Amino acid sequence: MDMARRGSKAQASFEYIFIYGWATLIILGSISILYSFDLLNFNNLMGDKCSFYGQVECSESQVVADDSDMGNVTIVLQNDFGTDLNVSSFSIEDRFFTCNGLDSADPPISWPENEEITLNLVNCGGTDQDFVVGSRTDSKLVLVYYRDIPLCDNSGTLNSDCALTATGTLKSTIQKPYS
Repeated sequence: MDMARRGSKAQASFEYIFIYGWATLIILGSISILYSFDLLNFNNLMGDKCSFYGQVECSESQVVADDSDMGNVTIVLQNDFGTDLNVSSFSIEDRFFTCNGLDSADPPISWPENEEITLNLVNCGGTDQDFVVGSRTDSKLVLVYYRDIPLCDNSGTLNSDCALTATGTLKSTIQKPYS
């Protein structure tokens, strides 16, 4: 009788391990399937966010990696200062890249009160790893401007007393170029 009890305990232990082993394999298989279909990529769930501190509103932003793995950044900003501004420079700084300049007329760019301005920065980056489609960027935005007042030189050269800086952040997923 002692042998019969030992056999039933061994069988119960075996069944316990067998059932939980199958359950573990099913859970790991489900996670693998979700991962292979890119459903566990939390970057896809996080929205893009562009914000400035102060009286600049960021209404739209987009970061695109082109075919040469360089990046193009487009940002639409609104002037809520209550006066006309002249934009002298705009830059984006990330831990992997820095992009300076504007893809438009030479600075300064006139920016009327309560109007939107679209700033395009092209060929950002320096190495092939800078703009990887699907990765996230957490960038610092720097906008240098001056007010359109008589005390400031409106010829395109800035008087250091007139130059002002607005900073912001851009958190975005790098997208594929549109075909």
